[in-house]
Amino acid sequence: MRRGRPGDGIPAWILVAAAFSFPIAGAYAFTGDAPMSFSRSLTDEALLETAVMPAVDAEAYLEEDEGKIDGPFRFAAPHYVYLNVTEEGTLDVLADGSRVWRLRVASEGALSLNFGFTTYDLPGGASLHMYEAGQAGGELLWEGPFSASDRVEREFWSPVIPGEEAVLEVYSPAGSADPRLVVGQVNHDYRGFFGKADDGSLPGSCNIDVICPQADAWRDEIRSAGVYTLNGNWVCSGQMLNSLTSPKDPYFLTASHCGVSTSNDHTMRVYWNKESAVCGNLCCGPVTDNQLGAERVANYTGSDFTLVRLNADPDPDWDVAYAGWDAREDWRPQGCTAIHHPGTTVKTISWNYDPITVTSYLQNAQPGNGTHWRVDDWEVATTEVGSSGSGIWDENRRVVGQLHGGYASCSSITSDWYGRLSKSFVGGGSAATRLKDWLDPENTGVEYLDGSGGGSASVEEAPAALLAGALRSITPNPATGAVRIGFDLARGGSARFDVVDVAGRVVRSLEAGDHGAGSWTVAWDGTGRDGASLPAGVYFVRMGLGERLLGTQKVILVR
Repeated sequence: MRRGRPGDGIPAWILVAAAFSFPIAGAYAFTGDAPMSFSRSLTDEALLETAVMPAVDAEAYLEEDEGKIDGPFRFAAPHYVYLNVTEEGTLDVLADGSRVWRLRVASEGALSLNFGFTTYDLPGGASLHMYEAGQAGGELLWEGPFSASDRVEREFWSPVIPGEEAVLEVYSPAGSADPRLVVGQVNHDYRGFFGKADDGSLPGSCNIDVICPQADAWRDEIRSAGVYTLNGNWVCSGQMLNSLTSPKDPYFLTASHCGVSTSNDHTMRVYWNKESAVCGNLCCGPVTDNQLGAERVANYTGSDFTLVRLNADPDPDWDVAYAGWDAREDWRPQGCTAIHHPGTTVKTISWNYDPITVTSYLQNAQPGNGTHWRVDDWEVATTEVGSSGSGIWDENRRVVGQLHGGYASCSSITSDWYGRLSKSFVGGGSAATRLKDWLDPENTGVEYLDGSGGGSASVEEAPAALLAGALRSITPNPATGAVRIGFDLARGGSARFDVVDVAGRVVRSLEAGDHGAGSWTVAWDGTGRDGASLPAGVYFVRMGLGERLLGTQKVILVR
């Protein structure tokens, strides 16, 4: 790490940060009064003291991450530092005697930055702002102001700031003591927390944004799901859970393997409503709705669950819902819906239309040790690393488990395993290892509960996607030429099929025509749009009905 001023040996890229900033205007925005430097004549930003982070080998980090099937998902490389903002930053004293310190932090190639303040002491009236450097002449965006009340366990873990340079700005009124703010960790985002990264690894093209019309029947459940960072460089998914407490406690369910502990729960920052504004964009959801701090109250590795109580209720303006749940040991869902954040990206939704089975983790045999649900494969969309901790909802709109791990992806139509909520409910037999004491503290004996703020579909009501139909099978598979594509229609309609190669390109489209309710087949001769036989390889057949995507199946052509 180096410090200095432009002209003192700092690379030229620091002086032109605006040209290299990650283009994500609107993904974060002001949350209160603007920084003083936005309206006062202070030292020019280009002349600020700058802390330059060491180079990050993004490719090496990505290689380390490759092939992971569970565990917290790393999106940022940590720089461990000691940056005292008021000692090392540039000071401006205003006419009324108040003071403004600014320190610029640069980490070349970062897609975003976030900061762990391991010392966070602000006097009354003082505040902290953070913003991307080089905004002059453009839309002014910032995070803050943050005050002394925003610290958790004497620390403060910031939201993410887009770009490879950020400015930390501290204001203190006249006559007050000097603030003491020490940054102990700068996190360099090498993967792309705000959206698609340059490596193209996330998310898979088969995922479905929750804004898409296919998700309309699940609006209430979607509102309960969030994504969170831990120590500023790990990320997992999770969801709020309804409870029988009064008033309602802000309980958030995630996976044990995501690593939330009693020593790092104060660094947990949950982001709500990180959703694409455009169906099919799979990118660039806002991160303005976020909160810091939680207390881990229960954890059990057998069913891989962690329950935390957030330090505060989500802001009512964020419209967060509390998901229902089902802890009945003998309940067997006939399908499931997943709502999650694949990678570090926006919220998506997936469907499995087959009964889920009771197994051990990563095993197919039934019932195994009974700790997990196995989803045989996803008929619509998938999950990815980073989806860990996200829930599956049954046909009654209740969470029955959270994602532990598996092999599913857009290019691998294979299985996932979820820790069973019925096992988590009883856990290891103590309050620290089970859900029951927190979701039903009065021991009423209730074993299932509908969501709050919606999500209370009746037992008889099936998800809209299940009522439409499904892609059933492709035979023969592997195939040397022609195949038969089997599909079901629950209410009839005109089905369509796209054949997609491994690069995500549609190489052939088929129209099945109008069919009534029932089971049907359509033939495909293995050719592309030009009528020529497609080369040997892996392809995917996607079935659609109207605006709804009903399933994806892999087919292998051999020549």
